Amino acid sequence: MDRTGTAQFDRELSRWLAAHARPGEMILPAIMPQTKLQPRTGHPVLMEAESLYLMSYMTSLAPTIGAMARDLYGVDYADRNQIERITRNGRLGFSFPCWNEAWKNRSRREWQALGRKYGFRLALAPNEAPLDLPVMLPGPFWSLYEIPEN
Repeated sequence: MDRTGTAQFDRELSRWLAAHARPGEMILPAIMPQTKLQPRTGHPVLMEAESLYLMSYMTSLAPTIGAMARDLYGVDYADRNQIERITRNGRLGFSFPCWNEAWKNRSRREWQALGRKYGFRLALAPNEAPLDLPVMLPGPFWSLYEIPEN
């Protein structure tokens, strides 16, 4: 059994999405550990760890991806002190706790504002980082949350 969840949870998640989500509806997964959510469910992800690499390949996307990383995960590339804290051996580490802290400390109202801004209503988070949102599908390692409209 791996940390991304069991095959059973993948099936339950796919069934839940088929019954309750619009086709092609975006989901915001935690940045770490990696979820491989899109290939597992067929639903697009709003952003994930791999999205951050795009900044080095397509520098024109850096301002947009940087703003999304700050808004969605609490990673501010303009904050030199934060970047120094989360860098290991000159490389940015994705297992850093700042996204985890940002998600756990984010209020339901803040989640709602982000959902409106980026057009998503579902988030997938590891169970050790519970969110201030209703759980739609609990799993052994991950839970799917919904951002309520009100």
